[in-house]
Amino acid sequence: MRTAANGSISGIRHVVFEKSGGLPSQPQAHFINHRSMEVFRGLGDISRVVRELSPPLEDWRRFVYCSAMLKRVYGSVDHFPGQDSPYVPYASPEPVAHLSQHKLLPILLERAEASPRTASIWFGTQVTAIRDRGSEVAVTVEHASARSERHKRTIVCSHLVAADGANSRVRDWLELPMEGDACLQNLINIHFFSKDLAQQLSKRPAMLYFCFNRATVAVIVAHSLADGEFVAQVPFFPPLQDLGDFSKTAAADIVRAAAGSDVEVEVCSVRRWAMSAQVASRFHKGRVFLAGDAAHRFPPAGGFGCAQPRVEVGSSAHRRGV
Repeated sequence: MRTAANGSISGIRHVVFEKSGGLPSQPQAHFINHRSMEVFRGLGDISRVVRELSPPLEDWRRFVYCSAMLKRVYGSVDHFPGQDSPYVPYASPEPVAHLSQHKLLPILLERAEASPRTASIWFGTQVTAIRDRGSEVAVTVEHASARSERHKRTIVCSHLVAADGANSRVRDWLELPMEGDACLQNLINIHFFSKDLAQQLSKRPAMLYFCFNRATVAVIVAHSLADGEFVAQVPFFPPLQDLGDFSKTAAADIVRAAAGSDVEVEVCSVRRWAMSAQVASRFHKGRVFLAGDAAHRFPPAGGFGCAQPRVEVGSSAHRRGV
């Protein structure tokens, strides 16, 4: 979506093929580093909008290590000691920010769609084949109509940027293998809301809570204390466990154990994922470029997972003169 926004601003005609029917509604990456904000600065006022939507620094300046979120604290790390803003002037003219990806993407989509003469965003569209002809790329897609009918068509473009995820079909078609460790750790993500918990954390705000007790080990990401929106990341050990062991009831019990209190919890979803450290053997082949998880899979630290794609697609486009 960042590429589409840049294309719209630059007046480059482009089409986005998105397999899902719309933007995600669940939190994903959330820390936006300096370089990402600098990139957004070049996309009009997006950096300003992100700054305005990001929660107050006091809500996310710390990591807390504890027996449970509302119980004993083992330690607390303030990542902005002596500061009252997320700016680090010697490092960048832009601050870092804390804004979940599902709140960021609508901003980028709005910017991409601001120039309908150059941008076309096709949701519910899957790429089924590509053919690099040397001077152009033919992309075959399958699109679902309002009546759930499938329609195929071929689009010819000068370049293709494939940001189709960790299990990228385009990367497989290009025969570009991944190098590195595919699974450092299996985890379960529990997306939940709890205004009750958020209110009780008002005197102990943090971005991350590392919880260690006899009932559970978990990292809780406070995506928005104002909204009471959180994600719990819980270690998962297949084949001794499977996703069926984590019903919404069981997930709510894990959250309460991590909270250290019988708080009210609304579990929205329970999903499994693997923490990886991989990079593609090459980032492009001919006129086709890889971006995002299709090109590399980072452990969730430092904001690199969501930052790197924003930087690399702009860099690749600049080098290719598009």
